[in-house]
Amino acid sequence: MNSQTHILRLIEPTSVCFLIPKKRGNGFLACPVGHHMTPTVRRLTEEIPDYNIYGLDGYLWVEMSSTWKKDDEIAHMTKVISDIFGFPWKDEDRQTWWSHLTDK
Repeated sequence: MNSQTHILRLIEPTSVCFLIPKKRGNGFLACPVGHHMTPTVRRLTEEIPDYNIYGLDGYLWVEMSSTWKKDDEIAHMTKVISDIFGFPWKDEDRQTWWSHLTDK
């Protein structure tokens, strides 16, 4: 069983980042989405259509076009990602969030 039970969300000035726990094993997914159109990628692009979404570097990175973000848009994308990956989420402070990627 994974010790990580929540998606960890970090709100940055021009993006929102998500660490996605593994369903089996410990830690977080190294590549939450890849280069190919999978059911997960299709659902992300259909349900969060107005943003660029990246996921090859150990976390999902949702790029925002400006530093101005609406709380309802962030809440919507968080709910979609939580539903797709099947984990609840919680906010994490910047230092702790990044430590999950650098403490390997």
